[in-house]
Amino acid sequence: MSLSGKIRMSITALNTLAGYDLATPQENVNQSLEKTVSAGVMYHARITIADGGTSSIDVSDASLSDVFGNTIDMITVSALYISASTDNTTDVTIVTGTTPIVEDLPPLSAGEGVSFLSDIDVTTNSKLHFSNGSGATADIDVIITGVES
Repeated sequence: MSLSGKIRMSITALNTLAGYDLATPQENVNQSLEKTVSAGVMYHARITIADGGTSSIDVSDASLSDVFGNTIDMITVSALYISASTDNTTDVTIVTGTTPIVEDLPPLSAGEGVSFLSDIDVTTNSKLHFSNGSGATADIDVIITGVES
């Protein structure tokens, strides 16, 4: 079985100076990225992280399963998407930890997310580590597509 499709990210923004007439200078930005994905597997999970707690995912130790219950053991991550639930009241941080896929990133507040559309070799660095602030539990959605060994 294989996974194929397209992953898109787009940004549309308009920068104007408020309170001016129709001749107001403005800047329009409309950019998009698209990657054709031809991966072997996809992992998706909603993870609940304890109040002040941590959680980790290892994409290459055969501890993950796809929707059909098949074991996942990736050597390359082709796309990565992480999103904090809009109901969160604490921030979730993606932290370095041991053998990280990505370096420390800014905290994700409710409704914020991050994605990568590049091939990442995970034969050496294969973990995602998450840290939740204190005050309440937090939920994150994680989607990872990749190629198995």
